[in-house]
Amino acid sequence: SCAPHPLLWLTHVSSAPGEKIVPIPQENHIVSSPLVVGAVMFGWGKPQPGVLIEPSKAYAFDPNNESELVKYRNLVWWAQLRTFYVSDFYLIYRPVIEEANRLGPTFARLFKETIVVTSPSKPFPRAAKGTVMRKQALALYGDEIEQL
Repeated sequence: SCAPHPLLWLTHVSSAPGEKIVPIPQENHIVSSPLVVGAVMFGWGKPQPGVLIEPSKAYAFDPNNESELVKYRNLVWWAQLRTFYVSDFYLIYRPVIEEANRLGPTFARLFKETIVVTSPSKPFPRAAKGTVMRKQALALYGDEIEQL
């Protein structure tokens, strides 16, 4: 069998059926939400891709708290954002993950159950310029990913 190129992990995620996913557009869309500061998709050898999400400081919580995890997954799935104007504010609903799902092929769709939220005590490893170090982030959360 042919081994994948050693740099393939930089730009592609593969699901179990061998479909290649380019995660960057979906990750970038997820990170555009004020609820999120980092996102890394995964799926190598999995039947369904998933995503590691690092919540912004205002939304950080212990992901071992099941009720908070469900609440955050719902929030990031269909985010309620407040937009302030001079003396009023309006609630804007934006389907962050649903919009990200439209950016990829059908086999790259994310489900609420495949969202792994990072712990405040284990932030994503970042390069000097602030970008998430994908390979190290996936290794750091390998156990959580395997539990899916």
